[in-house]
Amino acid sequence: MTPSLEARKLCLSYPGFGLRDVDMRLDPGSVLALMGPSGAGKTSLMRLIMGQVLPDGGTLTVGGRAHPVDVEAIRSRIGYVPEDPPFLPRKRVEEILRFAGSCFPRWDPVRCNELLRDFDIDPRARAATLSRGRRSLLSWAVALSHDADLLLLDEPTQGLDARHRRHVLRLMAEFVASGDRSVLIATHQTDGLAPLADRM
Repeated sequence: MTPSLEARKLCLSYPGFGLRDVDMRLDPGSVLALMGPSGAGKTSLMRLIMGQVLPDGGTLTVGGRAHPVDVEAIRSRIGYVPEDPPFLPRKRVEEILRFAGSCFPRWDPVRCNELLRDFDIDPRARAATLSRGRRSLLSWAVALSHDADLLLLDEPTQGLDARHRRHVLRLMAEFVASGDRSVLIATHQTDGLAPLADRM
């Protein structure tokens, strides 16, 4: 079985901080939760997987594809919900989604519109007017609208009210139910995530 994600001896250094010899494997159909306090390196690991930064050493594969050789193909197969969604504040939701759709070959606008309705997001709203929770939900809509194989979730329930928290946790469970897709969660609090994780 080809792992959804595999890292061996992965290293990354910043001034005053370093990830050292990270070994991990995530198989299809499973949910792995990375627990740790702020500053432990969870987000840095997510950025490595997304190819936003390059490792100082070690190897990283996603769905059998190797970083950094296949990084564009890798990104197209990942649904990413960052801790702080970087949407341009003056852009309308519909503009953000048009751009997202141009980036993913398997973009599903019908699915995206369904999620916007479920999340109570007005497509004409500007990103600057969205609350922290609504920006997170918009990230969820993008992540779930292009038939990804792997979800990377960085503090995925932060800023959400109880109703939307339950909703995204249900969506996450549905995502892996087929057995061929996987989820990696980075969080400093379990917040209902523990029952869904195969490993923590």
